[in-house]
Amino acid sequence: MIYGTGGHYEQMNRFIEGAKKKTDKYEFISICVKSLQAPLTPVYYYARSPFKPEKHSFVKSFLGLPLFFVSLLRTSLQIVVNHKFSYVVSTGPGLSILYCLFFKLLGKKIVHLETWSRFKTKSNTGRWMYYIADHFFVQNKSLKKIYPKSIYAGRL
Repeated sequence: MIYGTGGHYEQMNRFIEGAKKKTDKYEFISICVKSLQAPLTPVYYYARSPFKPEKHSFVKSFLGLPLFFVSLLRTSLQIVVNHKFSYVVSTGPGLSILYCLFFKLLGKKIVHLETWSRFKTKSNTGRWMYYIADHFFVQNKSLKKIYPKSIYAGRL
């Protein structure tokens, strides 16, 4: 499970609760953006991103990228080495794109749940995840027009 704060967190919380009602056969592991919100799963990793895009400084933004990739690889490798898993489920944010791409290259199946707050436009994360994900779910029927290969799943 990869999720951020706010709406991403709430959507993943609803997804996990729904999945637990259907089966208790799976262990959930999460990568969460470090926040004041409690992790949603007993086993979790924080997405520690030293990379903070600087609005007015391309140089600072660019120099932060190597540190960000090292952090991403370290967290991803810890998960791969310590856990057996087949699927990665994401509700965003953009940070999840790189994690999903890495796990996809390792042969893991990627599932993305496009945000419930979109009705007529694509989210920035959805623009990329549509091509990365093996299963791309939308929560509003109107999004089927702009994501033709998506699966309408209704609201979480």
